[in-house]
Amino acid sequence: MEMVDDDGVYANVEELQSMKSTMQERNPSNSPDKQHSGIRIYRLTAVCLGLLTVLLLIIITAISIHYNGVLNNTTESYSTQSENLTQLYSALKDERDQTDQLHH
Repeated sequence: MEMVDDDGVYANVEELQSMKSTMQERNPSNSPDKQHSGIRIYRLTAVCLGLLTVLLLIIITAISIHYNGVLNNTTESYSTQSENLTQLYSALKDERDQTDQLHH
């Protein structure tokens, strides 16, 4: 409520200031506790992101090791199969040559 005289206006301003200070005491926006909890949240977030990064690196390393093992096994398998095919081809060629000599 505003009063026309200066005393009433100043009284209302003082009342508003006292209400404002009471509100700030109840819910301080820049209190040290709130700032400290904000820092904790950022630290917790940074630690979680760091742990996720380490976990991701471990998973990538494990997959790379597994992939290299599979690749080596596949290469050995192809090499063995290639040798077997070469031997079979050579054996068939020898048999063909022998049968050609018998017929002539």
